[in-house]
Amino acid sequence: MVISHNMASLNAYRQYGIVNTGKAKTTEKLSSGYKINRAADDAAGLTISEKMRAQIRGLNQGANNIQDGISFLQVADGAMEQIHDMLHRVSELAIQASNETNTAEDRKALDSEVQNIKTEINRINSTTEFNTKPVFFEEGSTTVSQTPTANSRFFEVMGNNATRTGYMQEPIPSAYLRSINHTEAHNIEGTNPFTGVHIDFGSVVNGGNISSLSGTQFYVNCCTDCCATVVNFKDEVGTSISNDVPSVNVRKVINIGLKKTDTEYYDNASEFCQSIVDSLRNISGHVEFANDGDKLFIYDVDPNEWSEASMRSAYFCDTSNFYNPGTMVQSGLWIQMSGNKDDGVYISTGNVGTVSLGIEDVKLDPIEEAKKTIERTKAALSKASRIRSNIGAQQNRLEHAYRIDQNSSENTQKAESQIRDADMAMEMVEYSKNNILVQASQAMLAQANQNRQGILSLLQ
Repeated sequence: MVISHNMASLNAYRQYGIVNTGKAKTTEKLSSGYKINRAADDAAGLTISEKMRAQIRGLNQGANNIQDGISFLQVADGAMEQIHDMLHRVSELAIQASNETNTAEDRKALDSEVQNIKTEINRINSTTEFNTKPVFFEEGSTTVSQTPTANSRFFEVMGNNATRTGYMQEPIPSAYLRSINHTEAHNIEGTNPFTGVHIDFGSVVNGGNISSLSGTQFYVNCCTDCCATVVNFKDEVGTSISNDVPSVNVRKVINIGLKKTDTEYYDNASEFCQSIVDSLRNISGHVEFANDGDKLFIYDVDPNEWSEASMRSAYFCDTSNFYNPGTMVQSGLWIQMSGNKDDGVYISTGNVGTVSLGIEDVKLDPIEEAKKTIERTKAALSKASRIRSNIGAQQNRLEHAYRIDQNSSENTQKAESQIRDADMAMEMVEYSKNNILVQASQAMLAQANQNRQGILSLLQ
């Protein structure tokens, strides 16, 4: 018999430690409800579970976003209901005014109500908001109403190299562009042409009239950009880019200095163009600048193929009308539906002002005008119905998307639960087993220690 190494006691103690650790783990699982409480519990399972949790939270937030989109469309639908009622009233008044039993004074009274209705329609169109965002807007690309007039001051100063329509339809030679490092990134050799305008500064700068450009502005919008670039000529040195824009429909402002030094204007057009290009070579966005002698090129480098529609949305003009709030159009209101960046949809309403509805100048006096108003109101009602129908269709689509998000979230949650959640019945069985083993280990440890008491009898 030996006393230095009590192997039975050591073995019992080791087994006690094992089952006691197991009991602590099952206690933790029973307390938290999770079978993975730390990465060591299941490293691979934790990775999968956390990825699923991110997906679930993205789907849940996407469902909330969709509800906001539905609410946005419901606000639009409520406003459209009132506009429909007002259009029906205009039609009613026009029919009444077309009856020759009415006197001229009667028609004037009827017309007064029509004019007030038109004012209210315009107010609803321009002021209806959801979370401070305008509800009614036109979807699409820039309209022809932004085309500059033929006697535009900028084109008179710069000559006739830019198109009179204001649209950018002048191809830039690819061989030239290659020399300024626009190659594969912008697909020069492919089917997507560079399109833009050029301005001949020769007569203005070389003729000593460059100071006449001070205060002049022009505006450029290229292809898929919905926000324009504003270019200012100033009596200062250097060219700079500013993000202090005059409207949400403007991407940036470029200030081009007309002076080489504080006291000296440029007197060489080629040098002037080169200074502009050197300053703006790395400007972000689709609008780019290049020079060829006395000419400044302003062109588009969007690698997307140019369709007829995209060419119509690219313009160059010197009138600020196009960026005034309410005149620019947008592609729609993006609704993010999940945690994936491209998973969403654009929703749109429409412009329901009297100009868009075609009733901006309707009146009921004289009787001939009242009869015309009947037909024009019918057309306005038809367009309002199409807009409202589109709003309803989009709302139905969002409701379907909402249900899909909820269903996907529920099923993903179920899968994540199988990985992460503890089986309480199984863990309770494991806990009971470990609890019994802990007590047994304690008893055996006590017994092993008791066996050494027999040595005392030998010593006595």
